[in-house]
Amino acid sequence: MSQRILLSDDEVVAAAVRLGKDWKASLPTISVEDPADLIRAAARGHRSLYLRGLLTGPDNSELVPEVSALLGPAAGAVPQHLGYAADSANPHVVAGMQFAIFDSARHNNKILIVTLPNGINEVSEVQLGAARDFVEAFAAAPLQAGAEDKAVVLIAPDGKDSAGFGVVTAKGTTSGAGELPLLDLESGLPTRGVPATLVPSA
Repeated sequence: MSQRILLSDDEVVAAAVRLGKDWKASLPTISVEDPADLIRAAARGHRSLYLRGLLTGPDNSELVPEVSALLGPAAGAVPQHLGYAADSANPHVVAGMQFAIFDSARHNNKILIVTLPNGINEVSEVQLGAARDFVEAFAAAPLQAGAEDKAVVLIAPDGKDSAGFGVVTAKGTTSGAGELPLLDLESGLPTRGVPATLVPSA
């Protein structure tokens, strides 16, 4: 079974529909607040999954096992960890690559979804250590020389409509917590390094 697959935003929506779940991670090319746009995306995604041979069963109504295995744990779930590239002057606005991490059905593994601004999603199952390494490397990006305008925002929802967050810039890291829809990313307290709660753990 493949442990890595590339899917478009449309295909992710269509796959989630097949799994009977909604999708709570980022879909940068789809207006998720617009039901009509979601319906159109699901239709396009179904056609694409069919043409790529990613549907099986009677009337091609089921996802192939590799897609079900990778997206199944993520569909309908709030990410355990997520993050995105931003501009240091406006950390609320996504300005590049995003990621989301979910528990896997396999013990000590994680589902890592890396999403590009063009709506291409790399979905993979990785060991816990690899997920930690990815987040730490992602968080270090603004610390590179000449990246004063860059920021990385890391968020760890706790499943109760609140989350911890960290904003990493070339000047350092600030962190805090609050209600998910109302996170004040510009009022965090200075932190040494990235708080452990924002990095995947067992």
